[in-house]
Order: sequence, then structure tokens, then C-alpha cells
Amino acid sequence: MLKVSRIILLALFVNSLVLGIELGLVHHFGSPTVMKDKGQRIDDIKKISPVVSWVREGLYWLDEDVSRQPVQGFVEEYLEKNLNILGLFAYSHPTQTEGRFYFHEAMIADFGRAFGAMARKYPEIRYWEILNEMNLTQYFRYSDKVKPWGLYQKLLREVSSQRPEGTLLVSGGLTFEGEVEAWLKALCSKQSYDDYDVLALHPYSYPKLLSEAKMAGGRTFAEWILWILQEFRNNGLDPKPIWITEIGWPHGTDLSEEQKAWGWVETNDIPRIFADAISEAKRLGVEVMIFYALEDDEPQNRQGHHLPFGFYHHGGETKILPAQALNIPETLFK
Repeated sequence: MLKVSRIILLALFVNSLVLGIELGLVHHFGSPTVMKDKGQRIDDIKKISPVVSWVREGLYWLDEDVSRQPVQGFVEEYLEKNLNILGLFAYSHPTQTEGRFYFHEAMIADFGRAFGAMARKYPEIRYWEILNEMNLTQYFRYSDKVKPWGLYQKLLREVSSQRPEGTLLVSGGLTFEGEVEAWLKALCSKQSYDDYDVLALHPYSYPKLLSEAKMAGGRTFAEWILWILQEFRNNGLDPKPIWITEIGWPHGTDLSEEQKAWGWVETNDIPRIFADAISEAKRLGVEVMIFYALEDDEPQNRQGHHLPFGFYHHGGETKILPAQALNIPETLFK
């Protein structure tokens, strides 16, 4: 059995007692565009492990054998620090998908088999998120004859049939835009209910606070949570646990008007913004909240307007330490 630092265990235990919600960070060890040696991985994990208990990792299916996935060693390294892993299983990293490779019905069986192979290869990863932000059309295209959420229900059923015993499935995180209500209706229905275990949301609200922002349909995040809970109950179902598997605010210093127009916020405001988000999520019963991301995504972004969400610039320069951003006053959670 892997040895775990008593100090790390104590920190996570105290963090859980104080916050009442489990926190995490998105990282990209599993992405084919990020290659780090063991020393770099260990350094990253040292930054993460004192302040969070979850890490979300993309393990992308690029229509090739799962043995080629560049994830050498990171599973064991996370476990050594007692970090839970949420594996994102999607068909491709978005930068490799754009204009080239789109999800469609004929891929469902192959995707399900590939997921089963990946989950068996990494049995230590018990939680898997299936696809990412399916309601964003720039990543996903469908036939006009088949509604996208209908295809996703079929895919979830296939993936569920392939999952090893003890594996828990998290629905693909939805942003609050486009046809999100139709997607949520499908996921709150009896047709989907037995095929996944946790409902995932990506309630990006930048530059506004999570507690104040108006999202799709003019609803606040709190109003959307109440709507989701009622939708389950209207169908005679107990609500699924709700996780936020991505949320963040792009941030920097000495911002230009153009950057502010994109939604950037001042780095010095991040602790206050995070405190509001954590407090609101806890109040609404969200169980896990995963922030995007450990480091900025400049190398992955090819659209000319990167949004720097991370605590570090990609070269390793500190913007704000995770401990600073997540050291939320205990009084907020009483």
C-alpha cells in the first residue's frame, strides 16, 4: 500500500471539516499536448496536494490504441499524495478536434469499448467524466435528424455497460448556454438515470461572481440548481449528486480594456471570487468543486485570445499560489 504523508492527510481532513465541500484542480497530464518528465510532475503535485483533494485529468481517445496514451506514472504519483482522480474520457482534446473530428452515432460502440479498455487499464481511477461540454457546438456536430442529447443518452448507456465493477460515471460537464435546458432534461429523465452516478456542471460566470451572475434563460446558478432538483423530482427520481467539474476566472494584472472585455479579472481579486464561489456551491449542496486550472493554457490555445485561468504561467512563473486562492476564511462556512 502506498505511504501517505500524515501532514497531507491531516491537511485534507481539516480542509474537509472547514469547507464542507471537496475542492480540486484541473491538470493536463493526460493531454497529448502536455508532456512533462517525472520531476516536473512531482513538482506540480507538490503544489496541488496541500490544498485540494481532487484532480481532474483528461484521458483522451484519439481513435487509436489506448496504450499510446501519454499518462506514464501520474496515477501512482497522485495516489502517493492521497489525491482522488476524476478521469475525463473524451474523444479528443478540443484543439485537435476543431474542424477535423466530431462525435456521431456510428462511434458509440467503439467509444464504449475504448472506455472499458481505459478503465480496466487504470483501475485506481474510480470516477470517470464522460465527454466534455457537449452543448458547445464548436466541439460537437450532429445530424439534424438526431438530437445531440439523444445520442449522448445512447453513449452513456453503452459506456455504462462497459464499465468495470466499482467504477462510477460522471455525466459530461455542461456549460450554461445554448440548449442546456434540453440537455439537463435528458439527464434528469428516467431514460438516463441508471446510466450515470453524478451530474456535472461547468457554471463559468466570469467576470461576475458565481452568486450574482445571470446564466442561460436569465437564471442564476442557484435558480438552475433548484430547477435541476425539481426536474428529477417531477420524474419521480431522487436527485443525483451534483459536482462542479470546471469553474474558473481568467486573471492577470494591469489589464487592458480588451482583456476586461473578454472577462479577465485582477489576480488580486481571485481569493474573494473563489470565496464567493465556494460558499455559494456549498450552500446549494454541491459536493465537489474543481477549479480550472493549475496553469494557464497558452500552449494549447490556437485561437489568438487565450484566457489565462491558471495559478501559474505555463513556464512556471507564479501568478497566485493555490494555497493563497483557496485559503478561505473559516467564518464563511459556519
